[in-house]
Amino acid sequence: MNQTRDIALDDLMVPATVFANNRLTVGGLVRTSGYTGEQIPIELLFETTDGTMRRVATRTIASTGDGQQRTVQLEHVPTLPGEYKLTLRIPPREGEMVTTNNEPQHVHHGAAKEACACFTSRGASAPRWAVSAAPSTPRPT
Repeated sequence: MNQTRDIALDDLMVPATVFANNRLTVGGLVRTSGYTGEQIPIELLFETTDGTMRRVATRTIASTGDGQQRTVQLEHVPTLPGEYKLTLRIPPREGEMVTTNNEPQHVHHGAAKEACACFTSRGASAPRWAVSAAPSTPRPT
């Protein structure tokens, strides 16, 4: 039997407000086909101040059936305000038919010094979020 093998990561979920030194929870919807019974690793990458991407969280889920959809969440605590790229991804697996759907999109976190002004831009190359140095009342957009 020739079965299509694929893992897809859809529906990236990031909160609208994030402050430095507070937990950032990033989620996504994982869909598997052809990997029943296998462990699927998921990674959260966060851009460092020098521009390199660093893995800051990992999680492994068990694929229990073809077509299964499962929500996953990974967490990170950004320590410095600033604008950073963030990536949620599943490393490509041997025999996987399509790997371009393993990393749905990148997002950017942008810093404001006093307060957080947050927005999402679906039409741009990546949504952007503002990360403040300390929790305070969000500024109107």
